[in-house]
Amino acid sequence: RYEDKFKSTLERSLSSSCLQNYIYEPPGSGIQYSVPHTYHPDFIHPNQKDILIEVKGYMVKGFSDCSKYIAIAKDNPDKELVFLFSDPRKKAYPGCRIRSDGTYMSLGEWCFRNKLLFFTPHNFPDGLFDGSWGLKELRDYKKSIYD
Repeated sequence: RYEDKFKSTLERSLSSSCLQNYIYEPPGSGIQYSVPHTYHPDFIHPNQKDILIEVKGYMVKGFSDCSKYIAIAKDNPDKELVFLFSDPRKKAYPGCRIRSDGTYMSLGEWCFRNKLLFFTPHNFPDGLFDGSWGLKELRDYKKSIYD
């Protein structure tokens, strides 16, 4: 266990030798980065290629899955990501923090917080089922929920 600011023995050692003229983790030095990935949606209706359907029982990879879907939605404003959950009341992801009342954030709550649409097989809209909804209709529906 280290009792100083360094995360490793090597960092501590080098800070007093070849890196002694350097500042360790200076404030404001953080930089963002992204790692390119390719997403393959679970389903796309042949009449509507801009609506991506993702089927989930739960988020298998936990928080990293959640981050991935948020990035997909953000980086593709010309598409709409729609979740089809078996049960939106299920715990959002493994490792999800327990709340003071003993509950966990659900898949549906996670979608709502991130302004992502979700349905179940029981309330899947006819317009999505038959492909008659375009991006405009889906976004109008989404706006009616989130505004």
